Amino acid sequence: MQIHIGNISEQSLLDYLKKTPLADKVDIEEYTYKVYPRATIFVVREGGQIAGVNIVYFNDMKTKRGFVTYIHVNEKYRNMRVGWNLLQSAVDYARTHRFESIALEVRKNNEPAKHLYSKFGFVTYDENDISYFMRKVIL
Repeated sequence: MQIHIGNISEQSLLDYLKKTPLADKVDIEEYTYKVYPRATIFVVREGGQIAGVNIVYFNDMKTKRGFVTYIHVNEKYRNMRVGWNLLQSAVDYARTHRFESIALEVRKNNEPAKHLYSKFGFVTYDENDISYFMRKVIL
């Protein structure tokens, strides 16, 4: 497996995201056009296919906080450490660029994701009726 930073075209990202659950929740074209020029996109490829993506905003230079706006692992590649590797790449990037933390939001009913984030060192700092807000401090 190979992890690339930003090595995806806008059209390829759009095509990939159209096949994810996010497409049922937001206008996927609008979302792609919003994040593509503003976010850092980590891509895992296996055999030329996209196994997963992690879209992270690293643009808050004042607070030095990154934010995972979307992470997805293709079902075919789950339980193969793709999600872990995507998170590790984001943490490495944050550390290199002197960010102090990375935050994310996870739905309360998404137990597999919450478990992964907790194992990876994210801790819950807030919640609402449907989501936990988690953060990992970068040392």
